[in-house]
This record gives sequence, C-alpha cells and structure tokens, in this order.
Amino acid sequence: MNVPQTSLEFSHFPVMLNEVIKICSPENGGNFLDCTFGGGGYSNAILKYPDTKVLAIDRDRTTQKFANHLLKKFPKRFNFFQEKFSNLDQ
Repeated sequence: MNVPQTSLEFSHFPVMLNEVIKICSPENGGNFLDCTFGGGGYSNAILKYPDTKVLAIDRDRTTQKFANHLLKKFPKRFNFFQEKFSNLDQ
C-alpha cells in the first residue's frame, strides 16, 4: 500500500460540508472565519455565495497553494494568513 508522505499527496475534502453550510447560512451573506483552512473546501463553498467574505488562517505551509487559488478567484472577498489560529488575537 502506498501511504502519502506529505499533505500534497492526497486529496482534501471537507468533512460534513453540507451540515456546516446549513448552520452558517452563507446564503444570507456575512463575514466568515476559517481557522483551519487546509485545502480550502469550506472557504470555497462559502465564497460561492456572493455576499460573503472569508478570512482564513492555517499554519501548514502547504496550504498556500490552495489559498492562492482562492485569492485569484475572489480577490476582494478572501484573505489568507499563514499563522497558527492560537495567534488569532494578533
């Protein structure tokens, strides 16, 4: 069996995406904070709603490529910080 060695070697998919979207109600617009950005699945789903903005944070350097994709797609509605969410107050 081939076991992935890095986070870039496997696909990321958000767990319970439908449930999270239902609870957050992005169809009503608003500002959202994604403290464990990972592959960007939750942020991407939220940003599909036009009146939303997302600020995302993740300490894993491999997430930057996913963040760059959303930064290009939603330059005025998405911001990303390479940081630990324990430093959120900074």
